[in-house]
This record gives sequence, C-alpha cells and structure tokens, in this order.
Amino acid sequence: MLPPEVLDPDTFGPLDHRIDIYHVGLLLLQIALSKELRFAKEEILGGTPRELALGLPTPYSFALEKALRRHVEYRTASAMELWRDLHTPA
Repeated sequence: MLPPEVLDPDTFGPLDHRIDIYHVGLLLLQIALSKELRFAKEEILGGTPRELALGLPTPYSFALEKALRRHVEYRTASAMELWRDLHTPA
C-alpha cells in the first residue's frame, strides 16, 4: 500500500524517511487487529488507517495514529520516537 505522500505529494508532503514510519504503522495496525488489511487509494487519502488506529487501546492508539497521519510534517519523525510512543504508559 502506498502512503498518502506518494499518491498526492502536493497535498501531503515530500517523500522522505517517514514513508517507512507509515509502513511500520500499517504493519503494526494489522498485527494489533489480527487481520490483513487492504485500503483503496481513496481510503488512504481519506485517512482510514489512522481512524482504525484510533480505536485501539492506549498506548497503541496514540502511537499508531501518529505514525499513520496523512500529512508527513505531522507524522512520527523517527523510529526512536515511535518506540517511545509505544512504551508511554496510559
């Protein structure tokens, strides 16, 4: 699945290392929900993965919704930041 910035870079921002954060967020979301997920282009652009992440228990909801933000500038900045978000007590 392509992240939003690949589908619409003018709206969602430049391609950089945070593309990997988005993909890790998708992988962890699938693990958390115990099922394979597939999203259409419209769902990705509409933020459906992030909305699903918001339904998870803490700290996973916060960490994954942040990793799955559509706009690159507001997404988790590094793997270390994602690690910290996942280990933040509720």
